[in-house]
Amino acid sequence: MILVKTEAEARELRGRIQKGEPFEELARKYSADTSASAGGYLGTFAVADLKKEFQDGLSGLHAGDVSAVLRINGGYVLLQLLKEEETRWQQQMAAGRRALQQKQYAEAERFFQAATQSASLNGLGEVGASLNDLAAIYRDQANYSAAEPLYQRALAIAERGFGREHPNVGAVVINLAGLYADEKKYEAAEPLYKRALAIYEKAFGPDDPRIAERVVDLAELYLDQGNSAAAGPLYKRAIAIVEKNLGPNHPDLAASLLNLALLYENQGNHAAAEPLNRRARDIYEQAAAALRKNGQIKEAEEMELRARAIEVTHRN
Repeated sequence: MILVKTEAEARELRGRIQKGEPFEELARKYSADTSASAGGYLGTFAVADLKKEFQDGLSGLHAGDVSAVLRINGGYVLLQLLKEEETRWQQQMAAGRRALQQKQYAEAERFFQAATQSASLNGLGEVGASLNDLAAIYRDQANYSAAEPLYQRALAIAERGFGREHPNVGAVVINLAGLYADEKKYEAAEPLYKRALAIYEKAFGPDDPRIAERVVDLAELYLDQGNSAAAGPLYKRAIAIVEKNLGPNHPDLAASLLNLALLYENQGNHAAAEPLNRRARDIYEQAAAALRKNGQIKEAEEMELRARAIEVTHRN
């Protein structure tokens, strides 16, 4: 399941799924349901035990189909029906990701290896996703020699299944680039980050909000190399993209502002950093106030912590 606030967002996501983007990846990124961290996976149910709205949404669907946009409990929902073997794979992947989040590496490895075996019954896409997550275990433990061939194999599978310019390929390219960056193999990481950026720009356009993340990847790589002259324009581009898409008061914009402020501070240019820090702090404080007003206390406290962290950094 994917749950979002507006019908327009749900329709846009449905269109992206129909064009080939994985349901589970979009669920992880956009769904407001608690199942988002598991790629939207809800479990196995008898249709007769579900609410009528869900029964109606699933009526006539075949395995792999995505429902029309459903209005349920004030939100907008997309449902996808899985095959039995896909369900088994989803269960293993969800369990592996939970274990990885908890740093239970041996357990996560066991689940992802089982998922790789299950995926062989489903198709190359699932095999690649399983290998990609298995590599993440080793990367998280700085076992780069074990992670690299898995990422490379996942990339080859994605290229074969989707073509070299598909966003799914870009996602694996980003992971492999991140691995090289972790190892400080900057010359290997740079062309991969540039390739991922080009893939996303072609797929989504130069001003899509997803482009900002790819721009920041490349900026951070340059910053790690001490090349602030190359990083600065990229951070500015990310700020422009986020502000255009999300508006001048969105918390994601504050994060982008802080990236550029940090660059200026590293250069010793505190006069340039100060207004960026101040604006980011104001955005977090405004977001916290709005969340408290809506009764979202935990989220408001998170925004307040971010605002206070900026104040401490500035005083220091």
